Amino acid sequence: MNNEPENLKIKYETKTERTTPVNGAFGGMTPDGMLIVSLYFERKSFPETAEIEHIEHNLFGNEKLLSFENDCDIIREIMAKIIITPKVAKHLGHWLIDKANEAEKLQK
Repeated sequence: MNNEPENLKIKYETKTERTTPVNGAFGGMTPDGMLIVSLYFERKSFPETAEIEHIEHNLFGNEKLLSFENDCDIIREIMAKIIITPKVAKHLGHWLIDKANEAEKLQK
């Protein structure tokens, strides 16, 4: 007689209160065949310093940006890295496609 339960009860827990925006991904394979996926958020480089011209009577204008956090146009900030098996990657890919199709139907 098999004493294994027919169903498993699963509880989801969130360890962080932060929702991470992602608008792109890149990655590759490890030597042992796992997939590495780096999820990134693409944004402009923020200014670090600026100068604002005093016009008159406590009025300021003509802001001039002097320096930026990085000398580039776009920053791809890595938000998360995951390492998964090819099987999990395929399941995740199918799940994402299904959810994207559901979301598109709601937008029509």
